[in-house]
Amino acid sequence: VTVIGWGIDTEGSDFDDFSLADVLQELEYEIANEDECKQYWLEDYKTMEGGQVDYEPNMDEIAEFTICTIDPARKATAFAGDSGGPIFVKNGETFTQIGLVSWGQSNTQEKAFNMGANVFHYKDWIESAMKRADEESWLELDTGGSG
Repeated sequence: VTVIGWGIDTEGSDFDDFSLADVLQELEYEIANEDECKQYWLEDYKTMEGGQVDYEPNMDEIAEFTICTIDPARKATAFAGDSGGPIFVKNGETFTQIGLVSWGQSNTQEKAFNMGANVFHYKDWIESAMKRADEESWLELDTGGSG
């Protein structure tokens, strides 16, 4: 799978002083083993500093809506600034988007799993929104004011 984004292009960048990439970045990933991915993120939640998470997430529920990817070469990771970017596969000359970058791990030296929203899970909603986009009434805005 391929991921593209404008995120931080320097490992270990400080969130207070980072800059996004000047050139669109492209990464080649693999779909990760779902059980390994769930275990990795469950352990990450348990060890998070600063009390950001005070519950044990249901990783089975999270996995239902996500795609977990990994860079087998451990060269780079989707991270800050990449969220919302596409995750897609190429088959011949056809590109198929399968996900959207959501969250990931900043350390490329570790086995870093990246999570993306699984667009197939939202297929019906996407098709409905696309159909509404073709209708003129969908484009009208109600400003609440009197005409």
